Amino acid sequence: MARPGSLMVVHMLEPQMVGSYFDRHRWPLHITLLPWLDAAQDQHIPLRQSLVQVALTQPPVVVTAGDVEQFGAKQSVPVNGIAEAGALQPLHQALLDAVRLLDLPMQDTTHVGPAFRPHVTRYADRYVNLGDKLHINDFYLVKLEEGSICQILARFELKAPHA
Repeated sequence: MARPGSLMVVHMLEPQMVGSYFDRHRWPLHITLLPWLDAAQDQHIPLRQSLVQVALTQPPVVVTAGDVEQFGAKQSVPVNGIAEAGALQPLHQALLDAVRLLDLPMQDTTHVGPAFRPHVTRYADRYVNLGDKLHINDFYLVKLEEGSICQILARFELKAPHA
């Protein structure tokens, strides 16, 4: 379970302003690129520097929303998988390598590395549709604050040219 101070790296399908807040139980539509991780305050600057380097080396990617699946421990959370999950693997791996170099522990490593399963959680009134094109051109660093509030700490634009 994420704790106040935990950080997550995501792509937001609904753009957010750096410094803005949202309720942890009502996330904007997003794709998790790295799960919750622990970083002391003095590790935030090296983390941000590493994330800048990742953004400079990774190109934007376009993926397609896939079929509705059930995720979670009880398989009770409806999501749309990403049809071309492998297209996000290089970005995920670069982010994973960056946090490992900084020796930042992740709270759950079940779906990292080869087990990475990108998806978009479906909410009653907000979701993507099968076949929607999703343009992954940035990622955000999100911090869990006290009281189940999340804050957008930073946005990183993917800058590398397409291969």
